Order: sequence, then C-alpha cells, then structure tokens
Amino acid sequence: MVNGPQFGWYAPAYTYGIGLHGAGYDVTGNTPFAYPGLVFGHNGVISWGSTAGFGDDVDIFAERLLAEKPGYYLHNGKWVKMLSREETITVKNGQAETFTVWRTVHGNILQTDQTTQTAYAKSRAWDGKEVASLLAWTHQMKAKNWQEWTQQAAKQALTINWYYADVNGNIGYVHTGAYPDRQSGHDPRLPVPGTGKWDWKGLLPFEMNPKVYNPLSGYIANWNNSPQKDYPASDLFAFLWGVPLLSCQACYDPCGV
Repeated sequence: MVNGPQFGWYAPAYTYGIGLHGAGYDVTGNTPFAYPGLVFGHNGVISWGSTAGFGDDVDIFAERLLAEKPGYYLHNGKWVKMLSREETITVKNGQAETFTVWRTVHGNILQTDQTTQTAYAKSRAWDGKEVASLLAWTHQMKAKNWQEWTQQAAKQALTINWYYADVNGNIGYVHTGAYPDRQSGHDPRLPVPGTGKWDWKGLLPFEMNPKVYNPLSGYIANWNNSPQKDYPASDLFAFLWGVPLLSCQACYDPCGV
C-alpha cells in the first residue's frame, strides 16, 4: 500500500508518527495531531490508508420567514419557531463577541436575506454522528479482516476514502459517509425551499456506498477523485472531479499500471 496525502509542509508538522501499544491496540502509523485514530497505519494483520472523500453530504434549505414574527419559519404548512442559543467568542486583547445562532429543522442558519424574508439553513447528513464516527474509527484499528473492518466503516458518517490491505494479499476500498436520500428532482447544487416538500426522506443505506474487495484489476487507486462514475461531489470541492483528475484512471490502463 502506498499513500500520498496532500498535507503540504508545516512547522510544526501537521502529521506525526504514532505507536499505540496497549488497551487492546497494537498499531503503528501516521496521523494528524490530536486525531483519535490513525489515518494511515497497520496492526500487523491489516493496513489502511485514506484520502478525503468529498461526498455530497450537505444541502442548503431556503427557509421562508414570517416578517411580522421574527424567528419563525414556514414548515409543513405551519409557522414554526426557530431554536436559538447565544455563543460568545473571546478575543485576545479585545472585547468578547456575542451572537445568536438560529436553527431550523434543517440545520443552523448561515445567512438571512431580509429583503426576501429568506434564511438559508445548512443541513448536514453527519450532524450528531461525530462521536459515533470517531469511535468507529478507533475500533476499526483493531480489525483483523475485511468483514470486521467494514463493520466499523459502516458506522462512520465522515466522508473518507479508506483503503485496505492484509497479510493474506487481500485489498479493498470503502467510501464512508452518511448521505441523504433526497426527493426526486432535487438539484443539490442549489438551495431548495425548506417548506417541507424537499425534506430528506432519510439517509441512504451503507450498502449504497461505493466499495470494492479484491477487484479484477488487481489494484485500487485514488487521488481524491470520484469513487465511481457519476457519483455526486460535495459543493465545496466539486471542481476537483473534473476532467483533469478523472483522467488519472485513463492513465493507468494504457500504461499497464
């Protein structure tokens, strides 16, 4: 297994060599500072690596506001009161900044347009699953085979390309993450009305996440490119899945790689 993370050069370093031997763990590898699990490593039986997944797990909902009653939005035919909380950010050598965070059924409000009485909420498929994902990540390091490894991968809501190899010569790949089951006709590139019609039907099952075990090609390659043809990219990094990056696959076959 060869892994090439694009972290760049930092001082102090962004990643560190780690050895965790105890409490049921016997792993060695490399990971960014303060991560609970190793991003690249092995436990003597299996090894793993990763790249950023860039899966499309976030949508923006346009909430219709009630001008006469600030803090209310329309959802399923009713005017609903937003949740709110106060946040304070301390400023070194300056005054602390306090602001209100507003939240709808879809997520936190990012921006409000008073001229159109519209608030834009960010809906994240991984919202509330952060701790469970990190725990699965750490348990994954104890796996001794593909089945045990993918059982923990299924619990991860974080969008990551994971690669697997073991001492028996098996190789595998899993694109982890929780992804929304959108309504038919939903264009995830644009905000959709938050009135209820376009609400997610739920989350897609892990069985639909791209994955492969011992492919006929005999190799697995990824450099942050799309895990499969026509797979939806995140809004933030969609440009990375254009022709230049996808052409890496075209390079392998002619070169016999």
